[in-house]
Amino acid sequence: MVQQLIHEPDLAVRDRTTGLLLLLFAQPPSRICALTRDDVLDDGTTLRLHLGTHPVEIPPPLDHMIRELVRHPVSKAHCLEPDPSRWLFPGSRAGRPMEPVSMSRRLKALGIRPRPTRIASLMVLAAALPAIVFSRLLGFSERTAANWTAQSGGEDASYAAHRTHRAAAAQPMRRGGSADSAP
Repeated sequence: MVQQLIHEPDLAVRDRTTGLLLLLFAQPPSRICALTRDDVLDDGTTLRLHLGTHPVEIPPPLDHMIRELVRHPVSKAHCLEPDPSRWLFPGSRAGRPMEPVSMSRRLKALGIRPRPTRIASLMVLAAALPAIVFSRLLGFSERTAANWTAQSGGEDASYAAHRTHRAAAAQPMRRGGSADSAP
């Protein structure tokens, strides 16, 4: 699927980009739709994208596709807006992002089923990345990242679990004797 999206010039850049963000970075349509032009950090050489707390470097040719979307936003409402849309994936209504349902339909038309594809991508990424990196780059909590790493059989599953446990234990004790009890 990745090769098709990279090498098929007849596909719309918007569809190729959303498919690659789903396949390579396990981003769900709801998060992809919420991306703004401010989430794109481009110094002319390297393009980074805010998907989590730390921007992730986007490899070629996906970086060129994102630059194209920033330069030439595509939407039905584009001609109605006086200024360029703040959304990386503008919707059909002026000033609004693309709807996740619409994006999912477009991906399905390409043969990409968003939910199962995202789960498969998450498993591959969780097995390949330390949980802390996984969480910061892709916008997951450390606990969620540790769970994905453990489920994928990733090498740092015990490290991630230990770090998450240590962070929880370091929370200040509240009245009532437990860090988890309400004040």
